[in-house]
Amino acid sequence: MFGLCAVASSRKIKDMEASDIILMVSGCIVLLFGAYIIYLGIRMNRTKEPPKMLMTYGADVKKGKNPEGFCDYLRNKSILFGFISILYGIFCFVGIVRDSFFVNLAAIAAFLMAVLWYFKEVNRANDDYIR
Repeated sequence: MFGLCAVASSRKIKDMEASDIILMVSGCIVLLFGAYIIYLGIRMNRTKEPPKMLMTYGADVKKGKNPEGFCDYLRNKSILFGFISILYGIFCFVGIVRDSFFVNLAAIAAFLMAVLWYFKEVNRANDDYIR
């Protein structure tokens, strides 16, 4: 994984600081997470079955009010959040956010706002369609 990240950013790992390596690896993880969230959104569209990853604690799909409504509500939101995660992961992966403190701060703030928005939407979907 480190070798893949180093090739993509065209820098050698031994020349990088530890914080740069941590940021690059976390970017790889966020990128993969975003791809998985997009996969969940597409799968929800096909199967009309909510994934267990998006269920809040104690929620049961079989006893849910409207699992198909849950999938319809979160499908596009999941795909959008996945693309935002992939974009942030690419920025970290390539090193764009390392160039400036303010660019780094703005990117992290935007990503955290997207995470909070998505968690709020998942909780709303669980309240409205499952519980």
